[in-house]
Amino acid sequence: MSFIDDEKSLIESRPIELYLFVLKSLYWSQNSGTEDISWGGKTWYSKLITRSSKSISTNALKSKMILETSLSNEFVQQFIFAAPDGVIDFTLYRGQYGDYVPYFRGFVESVIFKPQIVEINCTPMTSRLKRAGLQRKYSRSCAVTVYSNRCGLSEGTYLVVGMVDSSSGLTITSTTFGTKANGYFIGGYIETADYSRMIVNHVGDVITLNSPIPSLVDGTAFTSYRGCDHTFDTCIALSNNLNFGGHPWIPHKNPFIGDAIV
Repeated sequence: MSFIDDEKSLIESRPIELYLFVLKSLYWSQNSGTEDISWGGKTWYSKLITRSSKSISTNALKSKMILETSLSNEFVQQFIFAAPDGVIDFTLYRGQYGDYVPYFRGFVESVIFKPQIVEINCTPMTSRLKRAGLQRKYSRSCAVTVYSNRCGLSEGTYLVVGMVDSSSGLTITSTTFGTKANGYFIGGYIETADYSRMIVNHVGDVITLNSPIPSLVDGTAFTSYRGCDHTFDTCIALSNNLNFGGHPWIPHKNPFIGDAIV
């Protein structure tokens, strides 16, 4: 029998659902059954997880899905400290006797901790269609993301590899950071095997992150990347001024009405 036949059957139907969360190179594969499942080259671990019904309406942009799970779920535990950097894609597969088909595709919009459960709100991919497109504002500083295609700088040229000497909350200490001038890493980011965080301050061998890295231990290997203050002078120093995305010669006074331009 096919998946559709089993799905419609009042006797043979025994549905199992697979939940896949993907953040860059990380993923969490879980299932709603009582045993772990091997499928598609992954192990889908049995978890206490359930979902709301899939709403069907004329407006597909509103067809959100709400998942409920326990605090012991490894996926939601990372949200205790801070929301991860990046978009978390979500795919729900529904299966019958090992025949699994995609049932819902979207991304995690929010994670809400409640007294007894944790609620995961998922939005369909189609919801992005109603959003405004990206817009660049007219400003003196550069609005281009560092290391993007528009920027032109290569991450490989400005990476530094090291190990954590010590850490506390938002700060990480490593002799590697001390090899660069103060402020070198501000606006850049640091990556471990599982997490990526933006660097908001750098003095000597200490950096400060925008949010902590869970369970970071001494000796953890990392890769850190130089930051950028998005000024024209910095672009010149990096020989990248032809790709500068700002307008440094905007007049301080509006020539038409006299108001200050900020």
